[in-house]
Amino acid sequence: RGRRGDFKETKMAKTVKAKIGDSLCNIAHLNGFGDCQPLRAEPANAYIVNRADDPGQVLPGDVVTIPAHVEKS
Repeated sequence: RGRRGDFKETKMAKTVKAKIGDSLCNIAHLNGFGDCQPLRAEPANAYIVNRADDPGQVLPGDVVTIPAHVEKS
């Protein structure tokens, strides 16, 4: 068993192709995140965050990177 404060990676990063009606927040929630911040902070998603008036807005066909989940062990 790990010491308090140790972290382990539980999933690898992956990508998903956005569909009509998707947002970074709903993609984050569908992939087990409590909020959108991990997807907004992911460097591969910078083109989405930086181009939109609403930083959560994605367009159909956008490739969104879902960062690896990290949990305390």
